[in-house]
Amino acid sequence: MKPILEKTLVPSECHPLTRRKLRSLISEWRRNIYNERRTHSVRWLLGPPGTGKSAIASTIVAEARKDEQPCAAYFFGHSSSPDRPLDVIPSLSNELSKQIPAYERIVADRLSVDPRILQKIVQTQFKELIAEPLQLVHAQNPFHHPVVIILDGIDQCPEKEAQRNFIRLLGNHNGSRKEMDIPLLWLVTSRPEWHLKQMLDYGGISNKCDRYHVVNDDEETLQGDVYTVIQDGLEDIKQKVKPGSVPKEWPSKAYIRKLAESSSPLFSVAMSALQFIGSEERYKALLQKTGAEAQQILNILDAVLSSPLNVVNDAARPRIVKTLSRLSTSSRRYPRQLILQGIETENSELGSGAYGVVSKGTYKGNQICVKMGRSQGNDKRNDAMVKVFLREAVLWSHLLHPNVLPLYGIFQPNNQGAIGLVSPWMPNGNMLEYLEKNPNTPRMPLIHDVLAGLIYLHQHHVVHGDLKGVNILIDDGGTACLADFGLSTLIDPIGTVSTLPGGKGTYRWMAPEAFTGQIPFHDLTQATLLRRLSNPSQYKPDRPNKTAAPELTDGIWHIMQDCWSKDPSRRPEVGTVIQRLAGLGFSPSPRALTASRRYGELPLVRSGSGVHGFNLLAAGYPKIMISR
Repeated sequence: MKPILEKTLVPSECHPLTRRKLRSLISEWRRNIYNERRTHSVRWLLGPPGTGKSAIASTIVAEARKDEQPCAAYFFGHSSSPDRPLDVIPSLSNELSKQIPAYERIVADRLSVDPRILQKIVQTQFKELIAEPLQLVHAQNPFHHPVVIILDGIDQCPEKEAQRNFIRLLGNHNGSRKEMDIPLLWLVTSRPEWHLKQMLDYGGISNKCDRYHVVNDDEETLQGDVYTVIQDGLEDIKQKVKPGSVPKEWPSKAYIRKLAESSSPLFSVAMSALQFIGSEERYKALLQKTGAEAQQILNILDAVLSSPLNVVNDAARPRIVKTLSRLSTSSRRYPRQLILQGIETENSELGSGAYGVVSKGTYKGNQICVKMGRSQGNDKRNDAMVKVFLREAVLWSHLLHPNVLPLYGIFQPNNQGAIGLVSPWMPNGNMLEYLEKNPNTPRMPLIHDVLAGLIYLHQHHVVHGDLKGVNILIDDGGTACLADFGLSTLIDPIGTVSTLPGGKGTYRWMAPEAFTGQIPFHDLTQATLLRRLSNPSQYKPDRPNKTAAPELTDGIWHIMQDCWSKDPSRRPEVGTVIQRLAGLGFSPSPRALTASRRYGELPLVRSGSGVHGFNLLAAGYPKIMISR
């Protein structure tokens, strides 16, 4: 058989003394057809650039072949020519053909009959060139070990849709741990890109894949690996120089440790930042910084928070976010990493609020939503608008959850003073618009989406502050996402100061909330409403009738009343609400359940004005929300 395709550039292998724990785990996972300890046939290594994912993949190839275990790998981004998605499966098939003669004959026969296989879609290529040939070989002469296929750096595959196609391919193949019709295992490496993590969490592969975060290895930290590599490199240099020309004790452990720390700068930056923020005097001085000096600090703090190396612990993260937010608003600057280039916006406005207008646009071929600051007519109001936008951008940029609308970045047209916040375009609009157009949509899955988003926010010490129907957007898959963080509160669990928006909000939805067939307290003026809310005997509304709210059961009504308790300490936490709903027969949808399991049971945040525990039901959605 003529070679289908050669992919000759292979990354260097790991240093033999590094990543030993991970290599051992993969070695145990890949061996033996019948392996009781192997739960899934796909293993995914996630990690930022520079953490040695390709070196790990290259090492696994070498170790598998030493064990005479068939193994083929495709290394995206390691060729002098551009990667083509249609080349991947043929390249893997070519590698396997060199190792399995019976397989090579089957593939050669198929290509001689239909050479057009090489031009067909990836799924067809996989079926014709890998899956069926391996099945035939295994049926005639069973393998002792599964065949291992490695896709390294799949995030560098040129097109996102092509990346998704490969993930769908993995999802369609999931060998049993005891019996494997196709004796095949997949090892995939990538950066933790948003769209890939979304598919891992909620795509067809979500329950068929073991994930490993490369930088979170407690036994072999990245800095420890750097230390080992530097130590052996310096020792190698020592052996090559003339005897006696360097001291016998060279290099000292202290010297190697200093070099290792310098090679992992974010760890040192994080420690310095925490020491600086921990001093009240230094902290106040930091907040006085302006101009280029403030810009440099903002860039560093944002890099520390955004680093997938997890250099900041969970307890310290809110304090650094708070510092970033306060310095951003006081200096009127923002981290440069947030700036997006190439934004194109449409001229027409789609909506407006107190501080901004919303328009549609495109970014890298994708539809986006841009919320731009509105000129207020005087410098004082314009300055207030900029502060609101900066504050929201900084807080929002560090939130990442399937039920929280993601922030892509900041748009600054023509380098003017105004800034825009860029997020995905949601074609279904907000929840009220969605339910008005789709009145038969079940409400409970949307409620659980919102609760899952709230649990995530509270885990990160964020209280939304303005939760209502128009601030809950629906994506193209019908999933609810929390949006609009301009009035959110960041609670600092270490200190006593929180990043507060000044006690603002939408009165009709502020805790304690109300749930009626109309908007909350629709028959009251704002002044009358404020007087009533101050009277504990009058602020609760009457229960709407069954015609207006057919989904409002007695059990749900009791939960709502508990959420309206005048005493914040008596209001149920979000996790408690979810449990009580489950007791009423309303279990979380698979998407909300996945998010809940992913983030665990959490201590939830309470604010002086009330917890958001059941805001979706207790937030007074209009009639369309509760009726069919």
